[in-house]
Amino acid sequence: MGKTLDGRLSHPFIEGVNAFINFARAVVDLNGNMSCPSIHCVNCYRQSPHMVRIHLLHRGIMQSYINRQSPHTVTELEGNQEERARDQEA
Repeated sequence: MGKTLDGRLSHPFIEGVNAFINFARAVVDLNGNMSCPSIHCVNCYRQSPHMVRIHLLHRGIMQSYINRQSPHTVTELEGNQEERARDQEA
């Protein structure tokens, strides 16, 4: 889950989580909450951006959100990746 050999969270993983939170702030609800893609919540629960960050750092993120090129980098939602692929084809 983005840990170094000594068990600490890796800097790239933390940066990826922060980038994801900044990206996901665009889709908060009227209460300021967003779906939480942590392994525990699996997008079934809405949390504050702060709580989502804590969940991701402590529990990890769903596999479908992990960039396959780098196991420590959190990427955009899968749907956005599909849109980018369609845009590149056009």
